[in-house]
Amino acid sequence: MPYGISDDQTDCRGWATVKQESDGEYTTIGCHETKQDAIDQMVAVSIAEEVEPLGEVRSVEVEHRAVNLKAPAFMRMSAKRGLSLHEQGLSGSGLMPATVADARRMAEGQPLSENKWRKISPWIARHIVDLDAVKGDEITAGLVAMLLWGGGSSKASARRTQEYAERIVARLDTEEERAPAPKKDQIVGSEKNPEGSAEGKEGKIELSDATETALKNKADEHNAEMNEKDRPVWTKVRMGSLRSVYRRGAGAFSVSHRPGMTRGQWAMARVNAFLYLSSNGKPKNTNYVQDNDLLHSEHPRYSGD
Repeated sequence: MPYGISDDQTDCRGWATVKQESDGEYTTIGCHETKQDAIDQMVAVSIAEEVEPLGEVRSVEVEHRAVNLKAPAFMRMSAKRGLSLHEQGLSGSGLMPATVADARRMAEGQPLSENKWRKISPWIARHIVDLDAVKGDEITAGLVAMLLWGGGSSKASARRTQEYAERIVARLDTEEERAPAPKKDQIVGSEKNPEGSAEGKEGKIELSDATETALKNKADEHNAEMNEKDRPVWTKVRMGSLRSVYRRGAGAFSVSHRPGMTRGQWAMARVNAFLYLSSNGKPKNTNYVQDNDLLHSEHPRYSGD
């Protein structure tokens, strides 16, 4: 397999020499402080195995993300200052190692995880009051922690970071471009559920007993709620429709999905989106139109024959 270099491997702080696997993903074979050191190893192993080097590559996840998960310059500057103060022993004893590791990635311009971006705003909201204890040029453990989270040294800068993180999370929640499933998970039907078996409202496909039960409970609870609220008939759903939505979601996972979610979670999330569309007359995400043919025929968004 060919070799390349990358600065976004999660198991390296700096540059990594990587090997491209048969599924297109990259495995780290060496971590380096400088890009040139990574290049040297790439060239050496390429010559030894008589393959053409790939040069600089990006991991599959980062390559397909619609949202830039790298921190902006003002957050990187805060993280750098926080790391400097931490190395001077000014961060206190309660600092989590993960916070320092994330600050290093932030300072070095590496992408932060989606989970980290989701934590930033709530963390700042809880700890912004710690800045009240800072007098003049005093360095407190709370100040160092705020810097390591990219929040700066003032409440104004902390709120700026908080607002930036909230915008990132909003984009993550609505992003259309998802990372593709690994090739081993990219399936297009099977003997049990052949391609096209999710078409139509009856959803003539086979699912596990646990999934069938979960979908039946969702359908029953949804329809009961619509009856209780005296909603129009078009808000009701059929069990067969939910089967089809689930199967379509499971199939779509092969093409694109949010990293960190399983095929079942991705499919069930689509079912939940369908239930919302059914009861509200419109989807949360205006781009969600793929299942309009499965709605009740009197639904305002129905697009069937």
